[in-house]
Amino acid sequence: MGAVKLLTADEEKMLMGRVQTFLKLDRRFEAFRAAAVAAGGREPGLAEFAATFGGRVDASQMEELFSEGHHCKQAMVEANFRLVVSIARNYDNKGLEMKVGVKGGMACR
Repeated sequence: MGAVKLLTADEEKMLMGRVQTFLKLDRRFEAFRAAAVAAGGREPGLAEFAATFGGRVDASQMEELFSEGHHCKQAMVEANFRLVVSIARNYDNKGLEMKVGVKGGMACR
């Protein structure tokens, strides 16, 4: 747990912006994929999805966007879990079991 540091406000804002962009892109890809499958086609990949951006994004850039988005999302999850645990520790000796505090903190996501 100590290996994951708490985020600064600026780090959190930066990661959250990238996560939000990734989630929008991911939803758009899922809609694109579902439409292709519903039309009787095969599941498209990121290269076909990138082509829908009119040449503004190529397949390797699309792969990088998805990879970075997954990385930022994972970093947020780990840092937020670290924050929940650090807060739960403060209440551990005050009558609230740490596992209850962690479980409650994780339920808020």
